[in-house]
Amino acid sequence: MQMTFSLLASVGAFALLVALVAWLQRKLFLVRQLAFPLWIGAAAAAVEVYLLLQPGSRSVEVQSALGWLLLFGGLALVLRLLGLYLFDVHLVAQKGLHLPPLLTRVTMVAVYLITALVTLRLTFPDLNVNALVATSAVTSLVLGLALQPILSNFFAGLVVSVEQPFRINDWVRVGEHEGRVVAITWRTTHLRTRENDNLVIPNGKLADERVLNYYYPHPLHMERIKVSADARVPPYRVRNALLGAVAGVAGGPA
Repeated sequence: MQMTFSLLASVGAFALLVALVAWLQRKLFLVRQLAFPLWIGAAAAAVEVYLLLQPGSRSVEVQSALGWLLLFGGLALVLRLLGLYLFDVHLVAQKGLHLPPLLTRVTMVAVYLITALVTLRLTFPDLNVNALVATSAVTSLVLGLALQPILSNFFAGLVVSVEQPFRINDWVRVGEHEGRVVAITWRTTHLRTRENDNLVIPNGKLADERVLNYYYPHPLHMERIKVSADARVPPYRVRNALLGAVAGVAGGPA
């Protein structure tokens, strides 16, 4: 009974802390950026609550696991702060270089994975990390075959983020569809069409299609419009009528 209560208290503490982080994410920019390290801290706090209620469970292995959570969480916090400085302050504010959000996220995930493996090795010297990596490789292969369409969209989205054939607010044509780019995620690209509809295109399909960007290298471009006129009307009158029609349009001839 005591163990059940301790487990419920631990889970409740974790859920409460995660909910608090989620609430603060909507309020504070810094919390949004540090959400992952804060989640690790919430997990460590939940383990500590369980150990406080169950002192007899404080074995060497559990203490090592708690130490690993604290070490990994602390390093993740430091690395995320360094990432914020590198990506948001140094490159954007000082160098004027805007990296795609997807690229920065993938970079941070890779850094977190490497940090997790290194800290596991430091905390558990007897742990065979090579076997863990090999098992992860086999698991990744199986998952890769099962999730091939999703991974195809992911890597296509990564290529789009790096090459940047278009940006947010660009007007593009993809195959038979065209619209304004409103969002680029790891799996799909969203276009807002002329009819004000939201068109979702998988990034894998986007990589196979011809993309025409009307906003590159300049948002101004030529548009061909066919206008019919009666054959009995003199050409100069047609020309004057067309010029008069566009005279009041912004950017049109004066």
